[in-house]
Amino acid sequence: MNEPVSQQDLIQLTRDAFRLLDAWMIPKELQPQLLGLPTGLRKREINRYRMGMALPREGDSYRRIATLLRIDDMTRKMFPHSALSACLWVTTPNLRYGSRTPLDTMLEGGLEGMQRVEQSLATPGGWY
Repeated sequence: MNEPVSQQDLIQLTRDAFRLLDAWMIPKELQPQLLGLPTGLRKREINRYRMGMALPREGDSYRRIATLLRIDDMTRKMFPHSALSACLWVTTPNLRYGSRTPLDTMLEGGLEGMQRVEQSLATPGGWY
């Protein structure tokens, strides 16, 4: 049985997501799109999320965060001796994505694109 997620847990997930996107060096203007936030949010609103307000429960933001965190976990396992390499993998062109970046796939495909990236990492040889 699924237990309800506390507001504090949602706040922590939101913070974790922004920390991860910063570690991956994702430009701040692209971060809301990756998190499934509505277009046109003001910088002030986005900063509220960064500083401790939980993302809205509606939509797929938390599914996106869970997928991003799994992608991060897999890239860290691929590059156990280089956290920088794990972070750069997302923004490095890759043959598996038609010489485009995994980030491009995630931005263009939304949650489905993120899940494709996750699945490719789970496939043997999916990281090169």
